[in-house]
Amino acid sequence: MATTYKTLHFHQLSIYKRRFVRKGKEADFMIKDHLTVAQVNLKLDDIISNKTTNNCISIQKEFETDSTTLEILQSDDKFIFARMGKEKDMRAYHLREERTFKAEQILKRNNQIFEVFTYLLIDRETLIISYLHEMSAPSILRIGELFTNLYNIEQLFGEVASVSVEDAIPFLSEKDSIGTVTFQTTLPPSDSKLWNEEITGLDRATYESIENLKSVEITVKLVAERNKDTFPDKSLLGNVLRKISSISSKVKVKAKNENELNQEHLLINNPLTKKVSFNFNKDLQDVIEIQTDIYNNMVKVYNDNKKEVLKYCKVE
Repeated sequence: MATTYKTLHFHQLSIYKRRFVRKGKEADFMIKDHLTVAQVNLKLDDIISNKTTNNCISIQKEFETDSTTLEILQSDDKFIFARMGKEKDMRAYHLREERTFKAEQILKRNNQIFEVFTYLLIDRETLIISYLHEMSAPSILRIGELFTNLYNIEQLFGEVASVSVEDAIPFLSEKDSIGTVTFQTTLPPSDSKLWNEEITGLDRATYESIENLKSVEITVKLVAERNKDTFPDKSLLGNVLRKISSISSKVKVKAKNENELNQEHLLINNPLTKKVSFNFNKDLQDVIEIQTDIYNNMVKVYNDNKKEVLKYCKVE
């Protein structure tokens, strides 16, 4: 087994019809009438059964040259397991032998494209999407665009929203350990008693040679000792973070539970993600076995965190 660290992002899929309502002399405002979970599942089944070619479908906006391919790998009454890919310039990639360092060009036929992809898992009961984040892979928002493209005649719109914690202080207060706290603060461009060499690293003469400054931003990191909790008494955490957030809108806090990896969280509208260790079988060579291995890992991580995820999303 090879342990690989990955980040799972949690999102929620919804489909809605929109209508516009006028209230008195005010401008029209839009109301979203959401489909039920059962109705969304009917659309998912329609896509899988009637809209795909070799279990694949292209997602492409009108007048857009780039497209994303959604491939359904596995589907049952509990989960839909799929991968999304997009074309990349293969001239930026090659193969290299480990011992000889000899490079080899990646070959493809004229009717093929070089694609980078990643995996996603849709829970049919909650419409929560677990998305395995990979650099250069397509955006998960493409799933929403798929429904908008396919069902625009029915005036349906797809939407994928990040499961996020609006106020992360209660969320963080439940964590076993709090680590480094990072925030930004702003100093006035002149006449600040805090502007000195000890804090900024610049002496007064150097500072005064800089012109047309609007402000000076400083990043403050409260770094915890290794394997130590910055707030052993969690009752104090809320007051400290509220004080920091009153002077800075960019507050990040590292936290974890026992047997979890340390993870950074935003204080406001924090996207709910999980940095986890995947135990992939590195000896697998068969594509189906590799996909099954990834599926099993994603289902386990989702089920382990499902209770927490559902606390921060709306499921009808």
